Amino acid sequence: MIAVRIDVTQADIDQGMCDRCPIELAVGRLDVLGVQVQAAVGARLLEINFLVNGRRLDHILFRMPTDAIEFVLRFDNFGKEKVEPFDFLVLLDDRFREYFDPAAIVEGAAL
Repeated sequence: MIAVRIDVTQADIDQGMCDRCPIELAVGRLDVLGVQVQAAVGARLLEINFLVNGRRLDHILFRMPTDAIEFVLRFDNFGKEKVEPFDFLVLLDDRFREYFDPAAIVEGAAL
């Protein structure tokens, strides 16, 4: 397993909307190699798609950690003023390692 940090910034929050979640914006900034990343956030699930020339090469769907779920609920129900920047780790199977710049992988994370 590898760990990658999703860092939701104030800029993500300021630019975010219900249909363009700040978490999706943060995922779009991940340091990836030779692919584009696109995310879809639901109330509890995060889907990350890895694309080449607009075609999906690979994807992962998983349950977000509690703090990310709470962020989505507060953002959607109460707006930008009720959330703050935060980060969380995404644990991915080793097969996703090839998509990430080595600097993006959090070494020593509790896996």
